[in-house]
Amino acid sequence: MSKSDWKDNTAKELLDKVAPILCDEELDLEAEELRMIVTDLRTENAQLREDNKALTDDMADYDFIVEQVAKVYDHITNGQLSKPNYLAEVVIAHYDDCITADFKERIKEETEELAGEINTLKADKRELVEALGKMNRAYVRLLEDGYERIMYAGGNCDPVDIMEASSPDLRQAKAAVAKHKEKV
Repeated sequence: MSKSDWKDNTAKELLDKVAPILCDEELDLEAEELRMIVTDLRTENAQLREDNKALTDDMADYDFIVEQVAKVYDHITNGQLSKPNYLAEVVIAHYDDCITADFKERIKEETEELAGEINTLKADKRELVEALGKMNRAYVRLLEDGYERIMYAGGNCDPVDIMEASSPDLRQAKAAVAKHKEKV
């Protein structure tokens, strides 16, 4: 027998017991009042069931959120804060501290790496400036040797300083060596 059948039977039994005592008119009023009470109880019972289901659903949602928050806290704090009841400010401050420390470590590593690269580039630059200076002197010696051969053979030739000044490539190379030799 279902609960609603039991309630209906109980109400009928009650009416059957009370009916002989009451007159017909009173019986009709009492029966109507009992029907209204039974209807109100059924409505209230249905509402309580709905409220209970909503509350159960809300609790399941809350349990899910608490579980997920704990996992997020655990992850972003590298396992140091894993309880869901930490204040958000505590977790955020810890996370910011971790990020700052990580950022500082990365900056330090990048700075050391860049310093190494800069030192390598400076050394390469010194070598290149030195090599370019040697190339300039070798070019001038070639000009001097050519001048001497032409003059020895009885020819006519511009002096070496004029030939140096009239060569745009040599002027550019000498200017680059002068500019960078000061900085090296």
